[in-house]
Amino acid sequence: MKSRKNAGFSLLEVIVAFSILAMSMVVIANAFSNAIRAAHISSAYLHASTLAQNKLEQLKFTRLTEGVLDGVFETGERWRAVIKPADWSQADLPILAYDINVEVSWGAEGGRTVQLDTVQLVPRL
Repeated sequence: MKSRKNAGFSLLEVIVAFSILAMSMVVIANAFSNAIRAAHISSAYLHASTLAQNKLEQLKFTRLTEGVLDGVFETGERWRAVIKPADWSQADLPILAYDINVEVSWGAEGGRTVQLDTVQLVPRL
């Protein structure tokens, strides 16, 4: 007769072990999938932030007038800039202050957006 010590694993033990392994693999695969998705979204936000910063810098070196400008970047993202006199800008100062707001949107119907603001000081003419 065989002793129980040398019997090995029962079929039920093997099935339970594989079930636990399979569930663990699903959880790990889901975690990797979420991490990849988060990295992709983060990359898109970084790209949009860079485009918005570049557009702000470009606008700072143009003659500013109150108004709304918009357009589309070569990579497909849409941008919109709102330029208006700053609320705190005073008439007796030799400079004008403009609030510049740039918004970059991408995705279906502009689903995601990045918005940057700055104040630009220009001499009065």
